[in-house]
Amino acid sequence: MRKRKKQRSPLNPARHEFVPPEIVYDLLDRFIIPDAAPLADPLPASHVGSWQIVADTGSNLDVADSTLEFNGAAGASDPRIFSTDSFARVAGRAFFWRARIVTGGDSDIFTGIDAVVTARPNDNGWNMRDNGDFRLLVDGTVLGGAYSITVDTDYDFALICRDTGAFYFMRGGTEYPIWTLIWVDDIVTSDPVFLGFSPNDAGVAQSMTVAMASTTLLTGVFSDEFGIIGDRLAGARSAGDTFSHPADCFIEFVETTVPSALQTELSFRIQDATNRWKVTVDSAGDLDLDEVVAGVPTQRGTAAAVIVDGERIGISAVDELIQVSDTAARQISYAVAANFKLEMSGELDTEGTTGAVDDIVTWPATAHHWQKYFEGA
Repeated sequence: MRKRKKQRSPLNPARHEFVPPEIVYDLLDRFIIPDAAPLADPLPASHVGSWQIVADTGSNLDVADSTLEFNGAAGASDPRIFSTDSFARVAGRAFFWRARIVTGGDSDIFTGIDAVVTARPNDNGWNMRDNGDFRLLVDGTVLGGAYSITVDTDYDFALICRDTGAFYFMRGGTEYPIWTLIWVDDIVTSDPVFLGFSPNDAGVAQSMTVAMASTTLLTGVFSDEFGIIGDRLAGARSAGDTFSHPADCFIEFVETTVPSALQTELSFRIQDATNRWKVTVDSAGDLDLDEVVAGVPTQRGTAAAVIVDGERIGISAVDELIQVSDTAARQISYAVAANFKLEMSGELDTEGTTGAVDDIVTWPATAHHWQKYFEGA
């Protein structure tokens, strides 16, 4: 009698673990080929692809010690470097890079993707500054509300395109020890796009290094417009609708109609009927974050008259940090939200008088879900 051959896991023939999809890069540069200023144009990537030097009249760009170095600026968006090739905006198109802001000067750097190479890359991206903060770039606009970074520290950035918009991820420093979802854009439609780096219009002593840049097409879940979701309630919602979310999460919903009286109340991290977190919108368009303990709400942040009909509201809850944004800016940040931080239930409690809410979606903000799709990138 022949012994049956032992079947191996389809996940991994040797170890029963997840095997990330094979990653094929359309651009991959670890900047290991040194080149003094002025850089060759096009500048070859160390592995795949090449770069176009759009502007460097002051010869401020060089490649040394496995980094692309920005050593000053001759003027607005000068120097400026972009990928030679453009790439179609399709769900799953992924751009990765590693960069740091260097102490000194007046660093105000734009990093990201854009449809054109004649200006800063700001369709989707980051504005990093040496005062220890960054802001998000969406559709040519710097969104208000600063996020913290540490100067002289490497950060990994990832933009995963949707057919419209993109997922924004970061990893690095003490702020983002693992890949963390920062924002979900649903506005930008530019197609195709280039990956690029440039100083902002202000300041002449820019100082930044780039240690890695790549682009690839992630298949699987990222082929879908929503990527890896926790839950999705599409269309017009009703008071009492419930949803689930990871403990560390990003939640979005649309305030289709601001209530004429009372307020819209959306709860998350619900422990029970009297213990939870709430985001509310009242008839004046005021946006509030409330912590409800034993039925008693305590306001933890507010922004007056920022919500209008059709406003998209985003909630980021990562460990004890809760941040609430409208379409234009991060409006509320509360850093000591220790209560209920492991809870994973949400509910649209009420829409207020004549108020309306659409499209509640949740995503994991951290966790292995994202990490396994980024392996090898």
